[in-house]
Amino acid sequence: MSNVLKTVMALMIILFGGVLLLENLDVYTFNLDDVFPYLLAGFLLLVGLYLFIKGLQGFSGLFTGVFLAVYGALVLLGQQNIIDFEFDDVFDLWPLILIFIGLSLLGVTAKVKEKMWKRKAKQQRQRPNQVKYSIGENQQTGQWHVKPTHRSNLFGQQSFDFTDAILDEGETPFTLNGLAGEIVIILPDTLAVNLYAEVKAGEILLFQQKTEGINKEMVYETDDYNQSTHKLKLDIRLTSGSIRIIQA
Repeated sequence: MSNVLKTVMALMIILFGGVLLLENLDVYTFNLDDVFPYLLAGFLLLVGLYLFIKGLQGFSGLFTGVFLAVYGALVLLGQQNIIDFEFDDVFDLWPLILIFIGLSLLGVTAKVKEKMWKRKAKQQRQRPNQVKYSIGENQQTGQWHVKPTHRSNLFGQQSFDFTDAILDEGETPFTLNGLAGEIVIILPDTLAVNLYAEVKAGEILLFQQKTEGINKEMVYETDDYNQSTHKLKLDIRLTSGSIRIIQA
């Protein structure tokens, strides 16, 4: 589902950008007021569906996903005059809160989450190095096992705390890519690290050093990196936003 969502969103952005380009070149003129409601409603629907599925897998945002998906779908139907619903009618959806509370009290959401978690765990055992695409917040903290990883996030925050992380012997590559948002890395001073950080437009904060602007990069390596038996190789690349490397 994440790959499908990523593809659909990319096509929407490309299509919208192409239409704007044609208008700026006086090749084609369109009425933005007619097109924008469809784009916004479609975007809300896609994001809502994605958050809903992530919520079923145990992540936060289940209710937000349901709300955005229903809201976006109703707006699209309203634009087609199938039903009487506009963007301003968002407050009419307040009964969804009661529905969600009722489902939670019945334990429906918890049971579905448990089933999805078991399926996800099985898939991760089969494909431990699978590339993951996501939208929203990704957070890893506490004691966790660091495996060779490549994560891509379209929008939102990625946060990884390596203070109590467990690394296998040797060098563990950990790659993070982002389109827009914030990437936060917390490193203990006892961990051997080789780090490369790059942002196309935004800022990088590496401990007490900071750089910001266009096409900025920073590198860092602990003195004992080559001699260490457990070491982390970080490769962080962000198109737009902020990269923060914090020492625990």
